Amino acid sequence: IFFVKGYIHENYIEDLKEAILFYVLKNPKKEIFILIDSRGGNIRDAMYFYDLIKSLNIKTTAIVMGKCYSAGLIILASCDRRISLKHSDFLFHEITYRMSFDDFCNKEDRISIEIEKHEELCEFIYELHQKDFGLDIETIKRLSYNGKYYDKKIFADEALKLGVIHEIIYKLPFSI
Repeated sequence: IFFVKGYIHENYIEDLKEAILFYVLKNPKKEIFILIDSRGGNIRDAMYFYDLIKSLNIKTTAIVMGKCYSAGLIILASCDRRISLKHSDFLFHEITYRMSFDDFCNKEDRISIEIEKHEELCEFIYELHQKDFGLDIETIKRLSYNGKYYDKKIFADEALKLGVIHEIIYKLPFSI
């Protein structure tokens, strides 16, 4: 059992990847459970984790136990089976990208490169949500933009209807 809790960032993901690889080497036939309760974090770091999980030849189950926001959705999408406790919530939103003040000063080429990278990242996220959750582009945009707010939380029942999760559970599928 592995936990994705709190803010998703490089050091956290690197440690988690290392632990999972070690586990898989020792237990190549055992299912991996990933428990998610995260407000999100760095999208790129979540994508590195996504790539690792998708490349493993082992069954993976994600269980949302509270929040599954932003980068947490990428972690969720990486798993074969996606389940949630009844009162968990999920957050889709527009991808934000930060540039420093120096990036704006007399560096037009740099700005256009950064904008292009951001557009590629957004495209990847849309494709991921389409492929792994079965969502069409209009639904993704509707979930990502809610009027004047660039986010929309949904609860487990709506996530189930949309295909974001496969099942709502009331008890964990393992003993603690």
